[in-house]
Amino acid sequence: MTGTLSAGATKGFVLRPMQGQVLTGTLNLTNGKTDFTQGNMHDTQYSQTVEENGDVYISVDNYGNRATHFTLLSRFSKFQESVS
Repeated sequence: MTGTLSAGATKGFVLRPMQGQVLTGTLNLTNGKTDFTQGNMHDTQYSQTVEENGDVYISVDNYGNRATHFTLLSRFSKFQESVS
């Protein structure tokens, strides 16, 4: 997904992974002041194991003073449990 995010704006996305999948997101941007809301400041990587089927909401914040172009790459991979 690509787009432009205005200064001070937040953009949300809805993804629909399945239980047990690992959702990974990578954010590429032009201003260095944009990150995932779900994490620490300046996080441009995001990962979570999905606990149940259904919608997952992630959002991107631009806390800079100018608009930025961004690319959000998301991937779902199957969670692998270790065998003992």
